[in-house]
Amino acid sequence: MCKRSTKKRGQGKGRCSREDSHEDSADNSKTSRRKWSHAEDVALVNAMVEMVASGVYKCDNGFKPGYLTKVEEALKTTCPNSGIKDRPHIESRLKSLKKDWFIVNDMICGIRHGTSGFGFDSTSNMVTALEDVWEDYLRNYPEARPWRLKSFPHYENCCIIFGNDRATDEEARAPEDAFEDVNDVHDSSSTSEPLTVPTEEFDATPTSSRTRTTTADGRGNEA
Repeated sequence: MCKRSTKKRGQGKGRCSREDSHEDSADNSKTSRRKWSHAEDVALVNAMVEMVASGVYKCDNGFKPGYLTKVEEALKTTCPNSGIKDRPHIESRLKSLKKDWFIVNDMICGIRHGTSGFGFDSTSNMVTALEDVWEDYLRNYPEARPWRLKSFPHYENCCIIFGNDRATDEEARAPEDAFEDVNDVHDSSSTSEPLTVPTEEFDATPTSSRTRTTTADGRGNEA
């Protein structure tokens, strides 16, 4: 797997607003679909990163039962009056974020056989590659097409949240199959020991410009 920073990226901690909202379409049922603002997404991702750092609810293949309730409690503070519930809202949004992360991470880290030439620009929060690299990849993996022009500001924090999950799912499973199992551990009585996570404080200062590239042998480099 490619190397990833464990520093928390610069994402504001202000009150949530409904500006720049988008609809979560991970689940098509009317009860779980809602429009998440960018600020709400930031609050959710930050709460998940802090949960990983605490080591209380994180386990080897996901999160232990009860973590959704803790995230809901955290969002009541950062996003008061939002009405966000653990189920279906938080559960559905995490499922959608994990699906996006799997697709983007597979490109950047060269997880799929023969994949190389992709990077990630931490300033623009976009996947980078030469035109011929994109064209060749999209012929085989058309689900990645939106990320040619779309930014993913939560990518690096999602590496912290979902990174270990990807390691356990790498055995020939496509992202569209793997992300459906994001909630498998939610209702299980997992007895796994908590994942050991670095306890240093996350740096809330935005990273000026860091580009990650993948070489032909699948190794990730940062510059």
